[in-house]
Amino acid sequence: MKLKVIRAPNEILALTNCLLVHPDEFAAGTEYVSVGGACPFKLKRDTLVARGTAGISNLHRGWLSVSLNQEIDVFEIAATPSPLGVVVLEVSFQKKSTETMIHFETEKLSDVFKTLFSGCVFSMGQPVVFDFSGFTFVAKPIEGKDGVFGTVSEDTDVFFVNAPDSKIKLKAKEGQTQRLFIKSDMKLEDLEIGGLDEEFFQIFRRAFASRILPADVQEKLGVEQVRGMMLYGPPGTGKTLIARQLGKMLNSREPKIVNGPEILNKYVGQSEENIRALFRDAEVEQAERGRDSQLHIIIFDEIDAVCKRRGMRGDTTGTSDTVVNQLLSKMDGVSQLSNILVIGMTNRLDLIDEALLRPGRFEISIEIGLPDEAGRRDIFKIHTAKMRRNGMLCADVDLEELAGLAKNFSGAEIRGLITDAVSYAVGRHVKLGTLATLADDVSEVSVCRDDFLGALKEVRPALGSSDEDLAAHIPGGIVHYNQDVGRILREGALFTEQAKNGRTTQPVSVVLHGPVGCGKTAMACKIVLDGMFPFVRVISPATMVGFPESEKVAHIHRVFADAHKSSLSAIVIDDIERAIEFVPIGPRFSNAVLQTITVLLKIPPPKGRRLFTVTTTSSLRLLGELGVRSSFCGEIKMRNIEDSESLSHVLDATGMFSEEDAVSVLLRLSARQVSVGIKRLLSAIETAAQEKENSIDPFVALVCEGSFD
Repeated sequence: MKLKVIRAPNEILALTNCLLVHPDEFAAGTEYVSVGGACPFKLKRDTLVARGTAGISNLHRGWLSVSLNQEIDVFEIAATPSPLGVVVLEVSFQKKSTETMIHFETEKLSDVFKTLFSGCVFSMGQPVVFDFSGFTFVAKPIEGKDGVFGTVSEDTDVFFVNAPDSKIKLKAKEGQTQRLFIKSDMKLEDLEIGGLDEEFFQIFRRAFASRILPADVQEKLGVEQVRGMMLYGPPGTGKTLIARQLGKMLNSREPKIVNGPEILNKYVGQSEENIRALFRDAEVEQAERGRDSQLHIIIFDEIDAVCKRRGMRGDTTGTSDTVVNQLLSKMDGVSQLSNILVIGMTNRLDLIDEALLRPGRFEISIEIGLPDEAGRRDIFKIHTAKMRRNGMLCADVDLEELAGLAKNFSGAEIRGLITDAVSYAVGRHVKLGTLATLADDVSEVSVCRDDFLGALKEVRPALGSSDEDLAAHIPGGIVHYNQDVGRILREGALFTEQAKNGRTTQPVSVVLHGPVGCGKTAMACKIVLDGMFPFVRVISPATMVGFPESEKVAHIHRVFADAHKSSLSAIVIDDIERAIEFVPIGPRFSNAVLQTITVLLKIPPPKGRRLFTVTTTSSLRLLGELGVRSSFCGEIKMRNIEDSESLSHVLDATGMFSEEDAVSVLLRLSARQVSVGIKRLLSAIETAAQEKENSIDPFVALVCEGSFD
C-alpha cells in the first residue's frame, strides 16, 4: 500500500513510536507493518490522520530518510513479531545541551520504557523518544537479536548505555549488572559444538566471570578483566569453532578474526601497524564510553606463526620479536584496555613466547583435547542432523556404536568420516559404466551402517592406531610353540591392564629382552594390539634412517608429545640399541637420543591420561650400563627354541613339512644342540620350502647355522 507522509497530528501521538494511519486503512486484524519492507512499526489508528496518509514523527522521518508529502510503500506483517529476550538501548538527552547532576537508575528507566512501549516493535538503530523524571530522552536499540526485529514485553530484559556524546549519568541498582553480557536467548546446543561442554563452562568461568559482575561489586573486589585467553590442542579439535561461536553467544561487537601469517608484511613497521589496527576500534570506544563500552573480541588463529619465542633461531629479520612486543604493549601496556578479549589459538603452545602467557596477557590457557565417547556421539548427532530430519539416515545406523568405533577422532575427522560415508551411499546410485552419471533414483539416496564401516577403513585419525602397521610386524601371527609364549602374553597383559586401570596415571613401561631373532618385536606389537589402545606409535630405527641426531631427538619427542594428547596411548620402542646407534667397537652411541628416551620414559602424562611403553632389546646388560634399565617398571624375558617339542609345534603350525618329513627333521636335529630364535626358524622354513625335491637337508643346515649366533 502506498501512503503519503505527513506530520504526527500531535506530540502525544508522536511519542507512541507507532505508524499513524486512518482507521479505514489496512484490515482490522493488522497490528504490524513495515515501511519499505525493512523498517517495522506497530500500527496506531486515529481519526486525526487523513485517509491515504501516514503520520510519522520528525525523529522517525530522519531515521527512514523520508520527507513530508513523499509516498512510501507500507507492507503488512502477517505474523506477530516474536518478543525480544534482551535489548540494549543507547540513550542520550533529546537536547544535547542538557546537563544535570542527577543519577538515573537504570532499573526505573527499564520499567518506564517497558510500560510505554509494551507491544511496540523495534529493530536495531530505530530511535524512540520518551519522558522520564522531567527529562526527554532519545534511545535506540544497539543490541538485540543480531538485527532481527522483535517486540518489547514485560519479560524483555532492557539495559541502557550512554551514547558517545551523552552526558547522562546512569546508575545500576546495587547488586545488578548494568547490561546483559550473555544473550539470554542463547543455548549451548544452538552453537552446534559437540563434546566441548566442559571446556565451554571453563572458559566462561575463568574468562567472563568478572565481566558479568555488577559494576559496584567489581569496584569492591578490585578485580581486573581477563584480556587474553589461549586455546591449544591437536588440529581439528574445535579451537577455531569455539572462538567463532563465542562471538554469537556474547553481546559484543562482531569478532575480528585474523590468521597469524596475515599480520606479517614485507614493509618495515607494517606488521606492527596491523597489530595496532586491530585494537583501534576498542581504544576509540573506550575513550568515548568508558565502562559502557562493548566487548571487542580479537581472534588470532595460528598465533604461533607471529608470536614465537623472541630470539629463536631462524628469525633473521627480528620481525617476530617486534610483533610480539607490539602485542604485549597493546594488551598490557601503559594504556590498558578493559573492553577487549584476545583469543589466541595454536597447535604448538611450546612455541609461544613465555611473556605472552603471564597474567594480564594470555593469562588463561585451556587445552581443547580430543573428544571422549560421549563427545563423539554429540558430534555425530550434529553432523547427521539434516540426514535424520530428511530421512536419509538408515535405521541400522547406531550413533552410539559409531562413537565407540571412532576412537581418537577429532571433530574435523568425524566430519570427514561422515563425508566419506556419504560418498559410499552416492556411489550406489551412479550408473554402471559411467563415473559422472547418476541413476534416476538418486533422490532416494540413504546412508547406512555399512557406509560408515567402509569409511572407518579409509579415514584414519591423526592421533590414532593403525592395526595394519602393527600387524605388519607379525606377518605369520604368533605361534604358541610352548608355554613360554603364553607366559609372555599374560605378563604383557598385566602391564597393559595396569596402564589402563591403575590407581595412578604414572607411565607404565616394560622391556622385552632376549636373543636376536627370538620374536621380541612381534611379541611387543601383539601385546599392544591385544591391549586395544586407541593411540599407538612405533619408534623404530628403520623409520629414522638418515636422520641426523637432532632430528631423531625431535622425532622421538614428537611421538611422546602426541601420545600425551590421547587419553590412552601405547608406544613401542623397537631395538633400542640401534635407535641410540650403539656400536660395540669403540664403543659409540648417541647420548642425546639415549637421554631423550630415558627422560621421556619417566615423564608422567597430563592428568587423566595414561601411557604404556614397550621397549625391545637384545642386551639387558647394556641398558643397565647405560643407566636406562631403571626407567622400566618391569622386564619380560624371551628365549630361543631349544627343545624338540617346541620345534615340532612350529613345524606343525607352518605346515611346510609332511608328517613324515617333520619326524625326520626332528630326529636329525635331536643329535645336535639347537638354540634358534623363532624369527630365524620361520625364515629357515620358508627358505627350505623353495627346494622342491629335498627340503630337509637345507632346513637342518640353516637351523644349525642359526644356532647360538
